[in-house]
Amino acid sequence: MKWPWQRSIQARIVLILVGLLSAVLLMVNFGMSKVLSAAQLEETANHLQIQALLAAVTLQDPLSGYQQELEDDDDDDDDDDDHDHHRRRDKGVRRSSERLAKWAKTYAEESGVQVVVTDRSGYSLLKGQKPLTKDELKEARRGISYHRWTSDTIYASAPILRGDDLLGVIRLASPRAQVTARSRTLSLQLALASLLALGCAIVAAVWLSRRLVKPLRRLESNALRASRGEWDQAVVVEGHDELASLALAFSAMLSELRSVFEQQRRFVSNASHELRTPLTRIKLRTEALVDGGLADPSIAEKYVREVDSEVDRLAHLANSLLDLTRLEESPETAETSDAVSVLRAAAAATEPGEVKFLTEIPDSLPPVRLSPESLELLVVNLLDNALKHTPKEGEIRLSALRRDSGLTIIVEDNGQGIAAEHLPYIFQRFYQSNPARSRGGSGLGLALVKAAAESAGGQVSVTSELGRGSRFTVELPAC
Repeated sequence: MKWPWQRSIQARIVLILVGLLSAVLLMVNFGMSKVLSAAQLEETANHLQIQALLAAVTLQDPLSGYQQELEDDDDDDDDDDDHDHHRRRDKGVRRSSERLAKWAKTYAEESGVQVVVTDRSGYSLLKGQKPLTKDELKEARRGISYHRWTSDTIYASAPILRGDDLLGVIRLASPRAQVTARSRTLSLQLALASLLALGCAIVAAVWLSRRLVKPLRRLESNALRASRGEWDQAVVVEGHDELASLALAFSAMLSELRSVFEQQRRFVSNASHELRTPLTRIKLRTEALVDGGLADPSIAEKYVREVDSEVDRLAHLANSLLDLTRLEESPETAETSDAVSVLRAAAAATEPGEVKFLTEIPDSLPPVRLSPESLELLVVNLLDNALKHTPKEGEIRLSALRRDSGLTIIVEDNGQGIAAEHLPYIFQRFYQSNPARSRGGSGLGLALVKAAAESAGGQVSVTSELGRGSRFTVELPAC
């Protein structure tokens, strides 16, 4: 059983995009929740600290009457001998404490926080309230406000001063649950926004994946049609992106395959024709011999010679095909260090007949990455092609020269020439621009020349004009 993402590129694209975005959103939500919680906590603590500072300023005002409550401890030693004064002070302390407690209760109701007022030692002046912590008392003695929080409560304290003297400390406390609720609300809003973004991303991923997969499906359809022999297919993709380039490459591939297929079809057809002609002649001669030709020695000898000639033709064709396959399938690795001797030997083996044959071969030429046999094959086929298309009393010239650290071979004639419409095809196998005037050629000679030149990293070109001759140029890089 295959999962959907194993069968569909579109499903994989959607799953990858949605998965990545989900992971990113999850991490962002988690991180932002932490950041928002910390920010809310810090903001609430700072706000509570400001409230504590403002409350401390209120208690610092001598006109408020609260300083007496905070200064009572300083007056204890001075009034020990005066019993009446001590009784009056106690009565004032009670009234001041009552006023301080009433103020704390009112302030707590209005602000929604708990209020603790202590003396300079950190002990609460109001009943039922916890004393200050060491850190809170330490910061108060330095004249600095301070805030902290626990798992359930936020605290903020501020010193109550008279000039530079510490009279007491006020501490405000607020439940942390309110901050937690606000943080959860913000985190929930962020999660909802993330889900909305994820939904939009899913829609965008589906649209994008369809847009990406659509050209691929066209390519698949055209590839299947091409496999059935329908080569005239072209995939058109708008734009200039990679998919458009892939479509162009696919169309170019189909065009190349169509060309190769046509060449192979022509090759099979031409090879069948080239093989059928000598085989038919051999068959006719052998049937004549079997039907009584052997009784006449002169006829038997004639037919045997003709069969031998046709066998030589078949052997030459087979050897040419083998050489062509060898040159096309693997680049040349051998070298010819003495190109002069090879070219002169190829020229000497040529029988020009009534055609004027000229050579221009210098005494020194650069070595080339082509075996002597392949180099000779190249030159012989160029000369043979020129002889087949040059009339009697015509002229053929073989030239060789050093050019741009390489070897250039030129074979030119003043024969019948080649029409312009045939020039792009003359190096194809079995192609003949004018079979009636080719003097029995197989159409493999120029294909061998091209294969030999390209196997050495070189190239061959031709220029021709009807009625004025042709010029073949082979350029081979030096070793």
